[in-house]
Amino acid sequence: SAPGTRNESVDDGTRPWDQRMVAVLRIRHMQLRTEQSYMGWARRFERWLHGKSVENASGDDVRRFLEYLAVEGRVAASTQRQALNALVFLYREVLQLDLGDLSGYTRARAGKRIPVVLSQQQCQALFQELSGTYLLMAQLMYGAGLRLMELLRLRVQDVHFEQGIIVIRQGKGGKDRVSMLPESLRAALLEQRERLHTLYEQDQQEGLAGVWLPPAVENKIRFLSRICG
Repeated sequence: SAPGTRNESVDDGTRPWDQRMVAVLRIRHMQLRTEQSYMGWARRFERWLHGKSVENASGDDVRRFLEYLAVEGRVAASTQRQALNALVFLYREVLQLDLGDLSGYTRARAGKRIPVVLSQQQCQALFQELSGTYLLMAQLMYGAGLRLMELLRLRVQDVHFEQGIIVIRQGKGGKDRVSMLPESLRAALLEQRERLHTLYEQDQQEGLAGVWLPPAVENKIRFLSRICG
């Protein structure tokens, strides 16, 4: 159990256009991070319009906004591309408006960055500064190659001690994959599983909200709850 669930980040919009955008994003089963990113860019664009409605914006408005990001905002090329994807989704998929040719704006410069990789010694030094659950989380990320959200969404049933594997659900790109379970963490993970079982029972008794589930599983549980009363 960990923070980062959809229930903790629900944003259903406040105006017709962004309520519709949220609905379309969820109908398409877009990842929560994608939903948050697209909604963030759409609302930033709305603020940039200074009172002009999103529905009445033109392709020229979109081009000038993208140019503003590059020239004044000095954003990276990937950030500018993300903003473009969000606005294209808004107008084509949500509002169903044709903005025409959106090329011709100033492109942000694509910088070349070498990824920072910690050495084994640096990782060990980091582990020495952690304890308890946080230490186990860091060690599992390092040992199994998990991204942060993959770690936070990891379910008990996806840790297979017998096979020595971890099944990662809805990873990057919405894909599932399998990673190795570090043998050195087996005992600590078994202890964590027992502790979580106790916490789960306490949460159930107190009526607290559950954890994140893959959309298909969450929808199935809701459907079964309705028909079973």
